[in-house]
Amino acid sequence: MNTLVAEARAAHLGPDGSESPVTVRLVWRASYPWAVEATFRCRVDPAEDPVWLLCRELLWDGIDNPVGAGDVGVRPIDDCQRVELFLSSPDGCAATALSAAALAAFLAITYQQVPAGEELLWAPMDDELIELLNGSDR
Repeated sequence: MNTLVAEARAAHLGPDGSESPVTVRLVWRASYPWAVEATFRCRVDPAEDPVWLLCRELLWDGIDNPVGAGDVGVRPIDDCQRVELFLSSPDGCAATALSAAALAAFLAITYQQVPAGEELLWAPMDDELIELLNGSDR
């Protein structure tokens, strides 16, 4: 499997504690195994939906422990039933909660496809970068 796609029902978390339904489309590609693309389907025009490229390991670690700093944070909430994604950009910030079980199931499949630590074996690299990583001198 080269690409994994899933949609999860989620909730946008308002600053006042309110929740609004949102769908999060998750896409993972074996050709770039470190990342999960998350599209937050919340606009009338899908072309305007926010898209974030998130670190797979950060998402995995955030299921059980608060992780992240700066623009992206992930942490378990609701007695680990859900995961909160906190995203910040120059355009604003948002918090979204989704099922921890659904996220864990999605990520588990990605780790079955490309185990942690084996990402470099799957990612395409040009010859010069491979030589650099192998310490070759020209």
